[in-house]
Amino acid sequence: MGEDFLKDWVESDPQLNNILIDIENTDLSAEEQAETMFLRVSDLYNLPKMPEDINYDNELAVDDDYELNSVFMELGLLKILYQGEDIRTLVLLALYYVRNRINVNTDEVFKVINSNRLKDVGIGFKGSNSYVQTLIISRGSKSWTELGCIAFIKQA
Repeated sequence: MGEDFLKDWVESDPQLNNILIDIENTDLSAEEQAETMFLRVSDLYNLPKMPEDINYDNELAVDDDYELNSVFMELGLLKILYQGEDIRTLVLLALYYVRNRINVNTDEVFKVINSNRLKDVGIGFKGSNSYVQTLIISRGSKSWTELGCIAFIKQA
């Protein structure tokens, strides 16, 4: 995963850069740093952290090329695409995507899932903030709400 554009973003925004330096200089674990980054940077840019934070009445909601999404859901999709990547990098990437009105390519996510030969699947999202967990839910299994998910997307 190329990260040059993330570096450029951080270097071009002094407030963001200072937040990330503050977080990096803590004794927190990588997961705790990711959570702190998720919260502080979302607040800095007033980004929707969770699906319920999305304002569908906002004039920016009308855009055929972008589907409003939360940092939580973008992060969940990125965790599927980039398994094993540092959680802090994935959080920063999810923040960048939401800030810049970019969606994770769900076709690519479903290709990763379908490489395991699963058909008629969707993705359930549970947890909160950077602690998002994704569940692959196939037809005939329990519903996403029964599994404790707070959001769901279905393969197109």
